[in-house]
Amino acid sequence: MAIKKPDEMEVKDKYNKSVILQSAKYKNRRDLLDVLLDEKKYYTISEVENAIKKYMNGGRK
Repeated sequence: MAIKKPDEMEVKDKYNKSVILQSAKYKNRRDLLDVLLDEKKYYTISEVENAIKKYMNGGRK
């Protein structure tokens, strides 16, 4: 198995708050994400999922 060089690594897509809020995936979490996400930042799907999990666990990881 070959070792991947940094330029060959997967680039994860990042989305801004408005795109995330419009997605069907987060239809039931729009109110929560509207509060949690910053308008000026971009997020990966895993960052959004982690923010939801952290909130649902009372701020604990």
